[in-house]
Amino acid sequence: MSAAWHREAEWLDRVGRWVALHPVSGSASALEVATEVHADLRDLGFAVEELRRSGHAPLLVARRPAPIGIPTIGLYGHYDVEPVHESWHGDALQLRVAAGRAYGRGIADNLGPLAQRLLAARDVRSWPGVLWVIEGEEETGSPVLAGHLAALREIDVAVWLDETGYFEAPERQRILAFRSDERLDDLCRRWRELAHEKSVSMVLEARALNRASVASAGPVGSLFGERPYAAFGPNDARSNVHGADESLPLGTLALTAHQLVATLEHMASGGHS
Repeated sequence: MSAAWHREAEWLDRVGRWVALHPVSGSASALEVATEVHADLRDLGFAVEELRRSGHAPLLVARRPAPIGIPTIGLYGHYDVEPVHESWHGDALQLRVAAGRAYGRGIADNLGPLAQRLLAARDVRSWPGVLWVIEGEEETGSPVLAGHLAALREIDVAVWLDETGYFEAPERQRILAFRSDERLDDLCRRWRELAHEKSVSMVLEARALNRASVASAGPVGSLFGERPYAAFGPNDARSNVHGADESLPLGTLALTAHQLVATLEHMASGGHS
């Protein structure tokens, strides 16, 4: 599809470490990943609040204030993963790269997309306002997030980006977008332009991401509320979320990272073409 992402080696190092930690919600490993994500966000210039409840993984709420006249974008992700129940070809907790794919428990949901966004954000040259919500309990129903929905929904978010998205084929990207307005329409046009530059066609579907964890669908959906919504990311039809040999294709990383950076910089311009 395209040349390798310039941060691919960093990404492989990061996701390899996280896959090996196996950050199941509530575990010491989940807390270790949360601490690393917190440090990343702080280094990116975010003010980060850890919202805690005894016996639960912390909810990270990161903010960058919006300059006057500039909108705020919301990003959602999670750092917890499912346990390993299936029989894998190899060790599910040891990153394996083969035939252009990276394999490991949680790499598609949501360790790989989260690590990609944190690394891609280092390339952003101008920032809009950002509310970045990263939880550690998506796989177990998002109880801490549910307790903070009222306050989070008071923040004026112009558009939400969900945790990832999918490619139907290496040269065909599916982006989910609905409750669209002029700003989101402009973003969709920009995403299509970037895909076209990589000889990738783009199709839009007017719906939200199907959540692998049904229990979290309510709290996460409530976070987005009635705001304009979109979802894109590096996953594809072979990612097999929650299944054996869960994986991500390396070939989708560069385009989707570029789309994220372009999204933030477009919003920083006021959301104008």
